Amino acid sequence: MLNHILAFIGGVIGLLQGFFGNLSMWCWLRPVTMAQITSMLFNFGFLNAMASVAILVGDFIFNLILVNLHDRGVWMNRIQGCYFREFTNCRFEKVSLRLPDISLNWRAMLSSPFASFFLRLPIRAFYVRASTGTGPSTLTTYQMAGGTSYVFLNQRPEKMRNLAMFFLYHEIGHANVTHRFIHLQKWFSLVYFGLLFIFVALHNDATIIHHLVTLALGTLWAVHMRARGDPDEANFEMLADAFALVHLAQAPDFRYVIARVARVFRRNSAADPFWRIRAYWLVRRAQAVSRSRDGNFTITSFATESVEDWMRLLAPPVPRYIRLSVAVGVLWLGSQLAVDDLSEVLTFALVWVAAPAIEYNYGTLPYVDRARVRAYTFLTDREPPDLPDERRLRLPDLI
Repeated sequence: MLNHILAFIGGVIGLLQGFFGNLSMWCWLRPVTMAQITSMLFNFGFLNAMASVAILVGDFIFNLILVNLHDRGVWMNRIQGCYFREFTNCRFEKVSLRLPDISLNWRAMLSSPFASFFLRLPIRAFYVRASTGTGPSTLTTYQMAGGTSYVFLNQRPEKMRNLAMFFLYHEIGHANVTHRFIHLQKWFSLVYFGLLFIFVALHNDATIIHHLVTLALGTLWAVHMRARGDPDEANFEMLADAFALVHLAQAPDFRYVIARVARVFRRNSAADPFWRIRAYWLVRRAQAVSRSRDGNFTITSFATESVEDWMRLLAPPVPRYIRLSVAVGVLWLGSQLAVDDLSEVLTFALVWVAAPAIEYNYGTLPYVDRARVRAYTFLTDREPPDLPDERRLRLPDLI
């Protein structure tokens, strides 16, 4: 009887920890939205509900703006500014790239942060070959925040051996969901914490105390981000290796390919010890996959003590005292502030919906479209002249 009671108490504590952990996470990622939801709970009213709709719509538009600004930067600065400029002498041919299906346990997906590393997004591939001079010696991947990522190959996919396929899958692994989220979360949260200042300032009943609390929350965010720094790119390499490993698991020469890759890694360890660590985890995880009964990937195959350590290296967790302080501050602001005047609703509609919508439609989106059109023009000008019409690039392909 006592064991059942203790188990029940432990379950309740676990549920509460999960609830408050998710609550504090959303207060960190979307402080304005969480503050307004709290305001609705404490100060329910028609005008406050209208303001909530405006804030939810505005958050969606702000997210679109940030995503498209990121993608424009990738198109203009990295793809066109670097890659295209370096290989103007090459032919670019759109090719099909199909990744093998892997078996994912969705219950484990929800419970293991490591599983999200294998959620993949759409990929558009191009085969790049030199018409004169020298072509690319390696394949390159560019990840987009808005959806499709782009990979430029130096070999045709159908002619790649499994050793080359490992490195192709590795590059695609850099464009997965988790990698993208970790890279964008810092800059997106900067904008959302900045919007928190505007959110408080637009309330007629905001006092100096509310502004000081908002300033304190912004200071906590800045202190954490400064202490955290940028994640070490080397740590992403092991995750991309794992992504490649599980997609290559069905290959008949799987063990031979992994042995070859590990040998290459160990050869590079003389210059950098990280390569030996990378080879160790590659071999250990390959052994776990080989021991699985059906050969398919399962979360338990990768259940090692290193998972949480990797998560801390890639995205260092927010310290509990900061996370708790931000959650308490955001929820307190929401409980204290409410929209109870029509002029406030109109102000929120103007600042949170109309202004960003105009910026998105007439500022951000045309810039991104022009970047895509320039990329489309470059690629179509360098397509093989004998390519059939059905295999030629279309502008909607660059989404």
